[in-house]
Amino acid sequence: MLYKNLTLPGGEELQLDERAVIIKLGGSRRVISTSFINGGCRDDLEFLFNYCEIYGKPDEQCEMRASTYEEHLQLIAAELELDPVKTAGISTSAKMKYAVIKSSFYADFSVTAAVTAGIDANGSRAGDPASWHENDRMPAPVEPGTINIILLIDANLTPGALARALVISTEAKTAALQELLAPSCYSEGLATGSGTDGTIVVSNLQSSTRLSDAGQHSKLGEYIGKTVKEAVKEALVAENGFEAYVRNSFFRRTKRFGIDIEDLWKHYCKILDNCIKNSASK
Repeated sequence: MLYKNLTLPGGEELQLDERAVIIKLGGSRRVISTSFINGGCRDDLEFLFNYCEIYGKPDEQCEMRASTYEEHLQLIAAELELDPVKTAGISTSAKMKYAVIKSSFYADFSVTAAVTAGIDANGSRAGDPASWHENDRMPAPVEPGTINIILLIDANLTPGALARALVISTEAKTAALQELLAPSCYSEGLATGSGTDGTIVVSNLQSSTRLSDAGQHSKLGEYIGKTVKEAVKEALVAENGFEAYVRNSFFRRTKRFGIDIEDLWKHYCKILDNCIKNSASK
């Protein structure tokens, strides 16, 4: 089922279906990403993707197809008929039907965010206790839940500005989580992301608009921040119902403190029992 087929402001072709968000880059682009295939800063990529790991699986369980995540993503790229050598990709258990695509425009540039988000079982806070060290052993299984961001900027950014755009998009994601009071699943703090988040940021090297600042005081930083934040919030509401989470669910809000309905009932019974005993002794 094809959900969307769009031409983005910079000329990128975006296809969204139940398998993935697939983006064909529109020309000479500089990409900085956290992808395990062709990650880092690259000028030679042609395709990007964000793949749904539970696509076609009735049990909705994620499964590694190879011994490493890099090889796993290479196999996915080939399945999507993309050249693994010229593709950067990320993946998630979030459903593509809940993906949010949002564009914002300023005088001589635009930003577009394509976001999927689900952290109900895997939200974490920077500095939370980790489960493994890469050089010691294979990673311990983690609950599925990921915020993936593909950010396309129709402007020619300096290398430093591109790196700053990656930072500001991460800050925007964290701001969205703070505003939604999304909890860490591994501590009593609020989540700043998840342990499996992925981000890809694209700069249009062919744009006549050249920008060197993507910080919070620049219009570029402002538009990245508000576009990504809004897209992350909308995606979390769609995937996890975080709007209702914030407004209506006491126990979901207090879960990070280890409070559930059974614990609260036991505490109530203990207080009630003490009150009865104290009353009887008078």
